[in-house]
Amino acid sequence: MTKPLRLIFVVDGLQKRSINSTDTPCLHRLQTEGTECTTAVTVVPALTRPAAAALATACLPGATGIIGNHVYAPGHGVASTGSVTDLNVLAAIYGAVVDVPTIGAFLAERGHRMAVIGTGSAGCTHLLYPDASTSGGTVVRASASADEPLTTPATLQARIVHAIGPRPAATGETASLDLLTWASDVAATLMVPDPATALLVFWSGEPDSAQHHHGIDHPLTRRAIRAADQALQRLLDAASQHGRPIDVIVTSDHGARTTGATARPDLDAYRDLGPAATSLAFVPNDGALLVYRTADQVPVDDLARWALDQAWAGTVYADDDRTSPVIPLATAGCKHPTRSPDLLVTMGSIATDRGPATWNTATVSAEQDPTTYALKATHGTSHRDDLEIPLILHGPSFRSATRSEIPAGLVDVGATMAYLVTGETAPHWDGRVLHETLRLAPGRTDPPAPTVTAGTVAHTDMGVAYVGDSTYLLGVPAC
Repeated sequence: MTKPLRLIFVVDGLQKRSINSTDTPCLHRLQTEGTECTTAVTVVPALTRPAAAALATACLPGATGIIGNHVYAPGHGVASTGSVTDLNVLAAIYGAVVDVPTIGAFLAERGHRMAVIGTGSAGCTHLLYPDASTSGGTVVRASASADEPLTTPATLQARIVHAIGPRPAATGETASLDLLTWASDVAATLMVPDPATALLVFWSGEPDSAQHHHGIDHPLTRRAIRAADQALQRLLDAASQHGRPIDVIVTSDHGARTTGATARPDLDAYRDLGPAATSLAFVPNDGALLVYRTADQVPVDDLARWALDQAWAGTVYADDDRTSPVIPLATAGCKHPTRSPDLLVTMGSIATDRGPATWNTATVSAEQDPTTYALKATHGTSHRDDLEIPLILHGPSFRSATRSEIPAGLVDVGATMAYLVTGETAPHWDGRVLHETLRLAPGRTDPPAPTVTAGTVAHTDMGVAYVGDSTYLLGVPAC
């Protein structure tokens, strides 16, 4: 019997409302035929690399240690988690890229192989399987720069060039789409047919890049979404051609919101904290700001009160919850023993080149003149538009034509797929197996539905749901 293939397909920045029969016929079919989790969220903060690490480990950022796209590291300064070089710096400082075992290593210990290919940043792809070299895994970092490894193992690069050809040039209007096509060809030709590949993780860097540059619903963004959908169809066709039954989970790492310009907090306001404020490190992350105390000169309470007074601040998370309406970092799954910021501020209003502006969910008109008002999209806030993600499960292991209203999250995706491959779970996982989406074996009856309760985090308008022991932050209605 042909070994089944499990596929996790991540469409960076994809919103649920972008799935339709015209732009995404493949995704729309899977959504209609399979199981859709209608209340699914990413991690806090709603940023790419914390989400990638969570997907890779079935653990929240507070366990992985990857709290932002950009973080502060003692003795180094600001590090980009999108850079393999900077991730290696973090590994040298903390002892590992991530502080928990990866799903890839979990599978390898049980005799199964995971393969990863991504067209997002090389660091993002690296985070999906940072220990691949020591556990026999396969990684293709399609966006790797000249000083970053393209493949793990290194010998894979020559096989790819022989079978597919070299990477397309990283220039021109369609460069990211050409790279996506190349990556899907690599996966369809070398990974999908390989019976040793038990789990394949494919990460499409689009439409996130297009949304950042052009905005939600811009024609170039819709073109990028169509390209991602075609890449997914390419992999499904390859599995069919090679007779491999395939289970697929399609999701995103975050949502997106439209704004007037790239979000930047007014950091000059930190001077209100007095001379001791020079001991603070401010690290902007799209719609979020990470604040680190490099010395204990500014009390966390004072820092939290300062953030709450800022016009651009939305939801505030801190290492200390004595200042209402601050949300504890632990509640958000962001409390790490050594890597957490002291304060996480997700922005509500932003400073633009046209003065203060308020977050909005307006879409970008194709007729909008970008020279008069350049609409762009960003993410990282605590708004539900940023936290909400699509979550679609399709294949012989999943239920057909089902809509599950039980809250679920990105952190559950790796746990569910690892369980399908091995039949086992790990006690340290924050993610849960989505049993409510699994097809019942003949003669079996539905297991008891998990207990679900919902409400808001104390003293805030942050929606929260509890499913058994799992906590899901659902977002705020307005920032």
